[in-house]
Amino acid sequence: MDLPIPTIYGSISRTANSAIDICGSSSLNVQQLLLTAYAPKISVVSSASADSIAKEFGEVENVQHLLSYFESIFAYGSNYNSTINSITNSINPSANLAGSGCVRFVGDVFRMIGNNNSNYEELFNLKEFSEELKDYVRVIDTSIEKFSDPPNYTSFKENYNKISNLQNSIYLKLIALLFLSQNMSSFECFNHPVMQLVVISGKDSKSEISELTSSLNSSNLPKWLDKSSILQHIIILVDQNDTETLQNALKIQEDMKVRLGRRSTVIPLNVESSKVCEDPSAMRLLPSLFRETKFKSKNKESNVLILGKEAFDSWKRPLQEIISRDLLLFMNSKIKQWNDEVVTPRTSLTGRIFGGRKWGSSNKSSFFSFGSSQSASAGDKENNSTKISYDSTGGYYLAESPEMILRKLADWYFMLGDYKNAYTIYGLVKKNMINDKAYAHLSSLQEYSVFSLLLGASGKSGTGAQPITPKMISSVINPMLDSSFYSYLSRCNLKTCTLRLTIIAAELYFFLGQTTDYNTASNESALTSPNVETYYNESMILFKKVIDSKLFDNLSNSYLMQRIAYVYLSYNRTHIDGKLQGNIPEPSYYESENPSKLQVSNPNLENFGLSRSRRLVLWLLLSIKELNPDEQPIQSQLMVWRIDDQLHTDSSSKAAISWLQRDDGLLAKSKAKLHSQNSLDS
Repeated sequence: MDLPIPTIYGSISRTANSAIDICGSSSLNVQQLLLTAYAPKISVVSSASADSIAKEFGEVENVQHLLSYFESIFAYGSNYNSTINSITNSINPSANLAGSGCVRFVGDVFRMIGNNNSNYEELFNLKEFSEELKDYVRVIDTSIEKFSDPPNYTSFKENYNKISNLQNSIYLKLIALLFLSQNMSSFECFNHPVMQLVVISGKDSKSEISELTSSLNSSNLPKWLDKSSILQHIIILVDQNDTETLQNALKIQEDMKVRLGRRSTVIPLNVESSKVCEDPSAMRLLPSLFRETKFKSKNKESNVLILGKEAFDSWKRPLQEIISRDLLLFMNSKIKQWNDEVVTPRTSLTGRIFGGRKWGSSNKSSFFSFGSSQSASAGDKENNSTKISYDSTGGYYLAESPEMILRKLADWYFMLGDYKNAYTIYGLVKKNMINDKAYAHLSSLQEYSVFSLLLGASGKSGTGAQPITPKMISSVINPMLDSSFYSYLSRCNLKTCTLRLTIIAAELYFFLGQTTDYNTASNESALTSPNVETYYNESMILFKKVIDSKLFDNLSNSYLMQRIAYVYLSYNRTHIDGKLQGNIPEPSYYESENPSKLQVSNPNLENFGLSRSRRLVLWLLLSIKELNPDEQPIQSQLMVWRIDDQLHTDSSSKAAISWLQRDDGLLAKSKAKLHSQNSLDS
């Protein structure tokens, strides 16, 4: 049976699966998902007539929904056969930054936010997060049942790769849900759109067009939002067979240029070409993983959008031109401007001396007050008040303040994959945030400083560059992680930010470990990097920290436990390190005899101690306990079969598996529950 597995995966490249295992997806898949999550945002606002045109091309809600299907095209290409390259052309601030080609199309976020200056809101609702994940697990269970109902071990082995892909997508969905929110925040700029697309039709009136284009200039927007860093572009949709509407669209385009100075693009569309029957050249566009599943399609292919080749090209070409010609050029120009106006003065000799202090205040002890009287003129007071960049009451920096400009610059570098410059700019603004006691801003800044270090190091692993050492982890990275964890949770009460910080840092450690291990092995090194096990250990410490915090429900925790099991699976490096275990170790003189200890007869000393199979099985067992076979029978059964396969692999040593064979053990109880349920169902 051919299931639309890419439909479940969304925008994740299928070739990114380096190793298929049912208990975990490759860390490369998660890294690709993160690069897409942090892509520049494009806010889409559309008229009713433009939405009607979009609905002619498939079962979509509006223009933004239609454009979201092109996210994976811009990230991976038409055939989804490549991975995202996160390395930019140059790390020189004045050079052009190409980025990875990813963008994310979001809704009208400016209408959502209103005049909310503090906006210390959670990234998402934890209850809705749990419900969304449960719904997704239900979809996966339904797909697995199509192989055999009820699922049996024979079908499981015959369709192992397909079932594993479906199962692995659950964890990818969990990661995607961390980035599902479109809410803009005052203490980070990743959800601040870089561009606003105003999509209209050639039949819209001037009043309708004016209402849409003026949304960005609303006075109700918060003071921490920089409107000058958002590029507005108008798209005019017309039917290419309607000459009168096409002429009207050209008039609107000229009016936009003369009256508002706005760039616009006319997109002529052939609505008839969207009617696909059995066209072999038709394109199957996959939905974005970052879109909620509330919209249900009637199509048997779930949410896959099928477009004819002509209709596909009529949308893709102008969108690509807008991104490459307008969006990236705009970002490059703003980056150069901010570097010249803010970064260069701060990094100069004078800036380094005086940059950390706020001179020129009304305090008479200031050097620049020259002992003037305490009473200042009204004009001086006004000038001093304008120099205040941080509003301690609202907890935000003004959009024009140097701190907010530097934060936006660093976030833009991060979006474009220049992690070295991002880390440098984050460091420039950190001291001011400490002095201002801007705890939410400081926590977020430290969070992305860590992400920049880990992503930058993973891109250079195996190239001879200086790796992240255990000393750097203990003295630089872990203190920032601990500080942000405490500040998010205790000072700011931002539980979802705490979850994002810890889970993503754990994943980046894991990705760094797998990347380093793979690169050293492919270079035919005699030994793996000594840091690999350190990276894996740090990853598991953070995953366990999330579980111990009890911020997630049992279902989410069960998949984090499966992730820990997958990390233990990655420890198996016998093909590289086996020759280290050639000699039989002598028994210790001080070791006392323990009659209850299980003895391993004839151990294979080439491999002994180099795998973590028992810990892998233990965490899979704990995940079954969290899943609860009564509530999630299919998910629990899959993990039981995975444990049985692992035990069969380790059957050479009875001592290694006898601890699992007790009648009163968790594995036996789980099997009994599942057996009784299958008996009732039959």
